[in-house]
Amino acid sequence: MARDRPHSLRRIYVPTIPAEGSALLDEDARHHLEVLRLAPGTEIELFDGKGTVARATLEGSTAHVLERSVRDEATIVLVLGLPKGSLTDEIVRMTTELGVSRLCLTRCERTVPKWDDSRGAKRLARWTRIAQQAARQSERAFVPAIEAPRPLHELIDNAPADATRLFAWARESSRAAVRVTSPCWIAVGPEGGFSDAERTHFENAGWLSISLGPNVLRVDTAAAAAIALTHRSLESQKA
Repeated sequence: MARDRPHSLRRIYVPTIPAEGSALLDEDARHHLEVLRLAPGTEIELFDGKGTVARATLEGSTAHVLERSVRDEATIVLVLGLPKGSLTDEIVRMTTELGVSRLCLTRCERTVPKWDDSRGAKRLARWTRIAQQAARQSERAFVPAIEAPRPLHELIDNAPADATRLFAWARESSRAAVRVTSPCWIAVGPEGGFSDAERTHFENAGWLSISLGPNVLRVDTAAAAAIALTHRSLESQKA
């Protein structure tokens, strides 16, 4: 849904937006502006990925802040079994556009890929850049935090007790209504889904199982569907 701003206004990510004065543009932002060939004095929109946005004008390697505001949105945490190959890239892009607030990767019984800590920092940095680009394109004020894989039992047990806690179960046939509130945690398994033992752990910890539809989905499709359904449920309660 479009924001109340000119459609031609280019969006630039910056780590910090001051209340007044100028924001420093990092190398990625300056490169992006060079590609766009925007002249000094051009009005743009800045966003810091934490909810603050601002109208600003370009001034070389900085942008002068004209008007700043702070937005808010529901908190949706995705617990995701680490997928195979490059699927995580696409999942980060899609779920960022759909409104995920935090992506917690996890190791499950059926997780296939091995996480290499020596390469992990580079992978997390790449996924963060993908999330920033997706937030810029989709006009979000927030960029989701992306966390290195942790054991599933830690995430199950440490999720806030006052949050809506859901896990997707491919064979779930129940149609019981679930009232989704913010914050919401929703878990999607890796290829092959969660095991029976993991399902039992979820249920013993107070998580509720949900269906993402009658068909068995790929993990990237399931992740996108989970965030879309959760976001839609939260928005419908505002109406």
